[in-house]
Amino acid sequence: MKIKIEEPEGISFKEYGEDLVDLADITKNATGDPKALAATKSAVAGHQLALQFWRCDRVDGYEALYQCRDKVLKRVFVKYPDIAAQANAAVAGEKVSYISAGLEKDSVLQAIWQKAIADTDVAVRIVNPPPLQKK
Repeated sequence: MKIKIEEPEGISFKEYGEDLVDLADITKNATGDPKALAATKSAVAGHQLALQFWRCDRVDGYEALYQCRDKVLKRVFVKYPDIAAQANAAVAGEKVSYISAGLEKDSVLQAIWQKAIADTDVAVRIVNPPPLQKK
């Protein structure tokens, strides 16, 4: 799943969530090349984390917002340790109660999406390898 920005204001939250539900159902029962399946499932898991992080915008109050985001970030950091390192570096020296309070939401989402897209690209290359070049 590649992120396509088709609307003037960006990605449709509703459609993104619906697509992820469909993809999760498909990948749950999928068969085929184990490496391609692992990469696909990893991509879906990454997109699910992005959606969960994004969903936090719908809670009421700043305290609840940052609690929600930090809860999701813990799982993001486990899956993508390099995002954890970048986030910790970004807030180093800042006095924030929540790490997410010192981060730009869109930057976090972009970082997660880049990782999920990289997993998608791996799956595509496995399933549809480039033609061999003749010598």
